[in-house]
Amino acid sequence: MQYNLLAKLCEPRKIVIPEWHEVRRKSENWKKQQLKDVDLSKVSGRLKYHRISKGVSAWEMDKYLGLTKGSYRKCFEDNCHETSDLEKVKSICKYLHISETEIFDDYLKFVNSDFAMTLLSRRKTLGYSQREMARRIGVDRSVYREWEKSRKVPNRTSFGKIQTCLEILRLEKD
Repeated sequence: MQYNLLAKLCEPRKIVIPEWHEVRRKSENWKKQQLKDVDLSKVSGRLKYHRISKGVSAWEMDKYLGLTKGSYRKCFEDNCHETSDLEKVKSICKYLHISETEIFDDYLKFVNSDFAMTLLSRRKTLGYSQREMARRIGVDRSVYREWEKSRKVPNRTSFGKIQTCLEILRLEKD
């Protein structure tokens, strides 16, 4: 008997969105109010803008992405933390029926491109070894090697270092 009671407590509960919430979310005044302070210069702001414009709740996004309740906003719409999860952002774009180009920033565009070939060709053009290129970017050679072989993806911080390094090297060559 205690087992059944314990099992019942652990059963996943279905999220029921109240009817009043659905009606409110569809109203134009509510959308205007929610979109008033959205920062469209960031990926998080653009995701929030399109989600609200389409009348999709954060709860629905949690469910679609298989996240726990409240995780979508923390992971994808938090202004202090820009997401690096390319596949999830692509999935969100697909769900909201929007183009990835409307959402992607420079980092996501870089990660979505053939960045490994870009790094390799730029390094060879400059005549540097992997060790020298890694030193100039400020990472370990093994990390740089993994990027060139597409085994790992640079994080946002490393992307900033790559951009700075390549710009400096470009100016030095000119």
